[in-house]
Amino acid sequence: MSFLRDRLKQLAQSAPAEPQPESRPRPRCAIRRVSLALGEIGLSREGLFFLGGDEAARAFACEEGLAFIDVESTGLSRGAGTTAFEIGIGRIRGGKMELTQLYMRDYDEEEDLLRSAAECLKGAELLVSFNGKSFDLPMLRARMVMNRLPPGFTGLPHLDLLHGARRLYKLRLKQCNLGRLEEIILGAPRQDDIPGALIPGIWAAFLKNGDLEPILRVLEHNERDVFSMALLLRELLKAQADPTAQRHAEDIYSAGLALERAGRPREAERCYAFTLSGGTRLLSGLALSRLYRRQGRLDENIAHLQALSDGQGGENFARVELAKIYEHKKRDYAQALRLTEEAMALGLPGAEMEALRARRKRLLRRLNKGG
Repeated sequence: MSFLRDRLKQLAQSAPAEPQPESRPRPRCAIRRVSLALGEIGLSREGLFFLGGDEAARAFACEEGLAFIDVESTGLSRGAGTTAFEIGIGRIRGGKMELTQLYMRDYDEEEDLLRSAAECLKGAELLVSFNGKSFDLPMLRARMVMNRLPPGFTGLPHLDLLHGARRLYKLRLKQCNLGRLEEIILGAPRQDDIPGALIPGIWAAFLKNGDLEPILRVLEHNERDVFSMALLLRELLKAQADPTAQRHAEDIYSAGLALERAGRPREAERCYAFTLSGGTRLLSGLALSRLYRRQGRLDENIAHLQALSDGQGGENFARVELAKIYEHKKRDYAQALRLTEEAMALGLPGAEMEALRARRKRLLRRLNKGG
């Protein structure tokens, strides 16, 4: 047995070594760079808090710390098979946006695409996207995991402009997709642009025929997306810095709501008072009354509601609110009953009328009992 074992060792040592596979370099993604004149954004900690709360405000440093990011993907679903075939990253340098667009020409370039994106985002303190919190960043995070890469930039503080835009403009615009905001808010509608819904199909066709021309149009679409984010951020920051300078009452009222939510009630009050006319009269009247009530400014609230109930249109909600105040705060049941009956005479829908009937019945009972 020892002879056989020794013989096998000799044969193993004399056998030629198996050729080792050559180490192949990692396929590299393609890169396109563009420089775009931008100017100052008007960044401030207060503005970032207004738009993105504590997360954005804590990340505030300077404009160079911002990184605008937008991806073009192989599909529109959020499934595991969807990946970004292009990542556009905009950084502000000397009043310009320096845009880097990374794109892959086949799936084997994905790892380099993600690594290159992480490299471009070095030094970034706040990611800025449009709808990136629900789509772009979760997808990129999942692809980083699939490629066994650390999450890196996907964990940076994140400001999603979609939410701020909705808070300021949804009342007037109803829809707040980026194309509509470009047209109405930025005054720059797109011409001859590729609809986003077609982009996954363009990528699939490129894999089959290798025609790069449509992909270049996708890059132009992405360039516009990223640059528009910077312009939109500037408009949103302007709106919070000087809300009553906006041209539309709906936007001023909406800014008031956002300012109140951001803990800036004095500025919110100014917005509501500024829009106590026209189509926003009812909304602003309700908001201002609510603000007075929360701050315990009872006499000012009464004067405000009295002016609304006596003025043009004679807002019925003001009578109802006054009736509540006179019943519960002033204990003036006769005045509360008068206001309740005035409101009932003008008519209110279903449940509100039932509430007025219940209030009237309660007030009559208290008056009959002498309070």
